Amino acid sequence: MATYNLTERPINYPHSQMVNDTPVKTVSAVFNGTDMTTKKGSALAVNDVFRLISIPAGAFVLSVAAKVTTVEGGTCTFDIGDDATVDGYHDGIDGNTSANVQSFTADTTEAFGAGKLYTAADTIDLKLITGTAAALVVALSATYIMTTPLAA
Repeated sequence: MATYNLTERPINYPHSQMVNDTPVKTVSAVFNGTDMTTKKGSALAVNDVFRLISIPAGAFVLSVAAKVTTVEGGTCTFDIGDDATVDGYHDGIDGNTSANVQSFTADTTEAFGAGKLYTAADTIDLKLITGTAAALVVALSATYIMTTPLAA
């Protein structure tokens, strides 16, 4: 079987390739425990839900990434999901570990590991599971593609 370098051997049938103009977007947000405490007007508590990223109707979320940029320093775990499944993208993230987490993984252990289609607008949320998250800072991003067909 021969292998060809396309820079040396151009593609002979360009009509066999089609690229659709599909808008892929990455939206980012930051959860800041200090700012959220001020906005809430009281200490953050277990089961508090914070809506962080708006997802429009017709979007297929490919992946949600998160990174703890400032650790809590005490007990703190949180989930990332949506209104229907609070831990759909990430379940039990340790607020004292600054590792990157990605919902799209080879083993797709998360509920939405292979992505999720939103037929109605929704939000990507952070739900506090343990601790207070008073000092916690989490950078979050969601990558989605609009699946609504283009008008003919």
